[in-house]
Amino acid sequence: MDTIDSCTFDVTERNGIPIMTLHGKFDIYASASVFGALKEQIIRSEVTHLIIDISDLTQIDSTGLGVLYATHKLLRTKGGSLVLVIPENGKNQHIRRSMEITGISRLFAPTETKEEAIEAIDRLVAVTTT
Repeated sequence: MDTIDSCTFDVTERNGIPIMTLHGKFDIYASASVFGALKEQIIRSEVTHLIIDISDLTQIDSTGLGVLYATHKLLRTKGGSLVLVIPENGKNQHIRRSMEITGISRLFAPTETKEEAIEAIDRLVAVTTT
């Protein structure tokens, strides 16, 4: 697990899809470093689809939301997608509500679990390859 200021994260892989799990506070102090790690993961591994699990975040500010948006745009330029994991009734419902209020959640179609996120990406890949 890597630590960046107030935010920690780990990266795993399932079905060939990288999953970055964020923990703690994703704020202005961590945003630049987390985005750097995300860009490195995307560019180095030639990733087109990515899952970010934010169900363990305690806080996210506008810079954290900006990083999610920038990551989404970067993946879209490669023909890929970003899917978020954030349970509707999880401990951080305030984060999900903030994302819904700002409209940013429409870009990511948040899922309840990592398994649902993998299924969502599998469906996107199936649609684009047919």
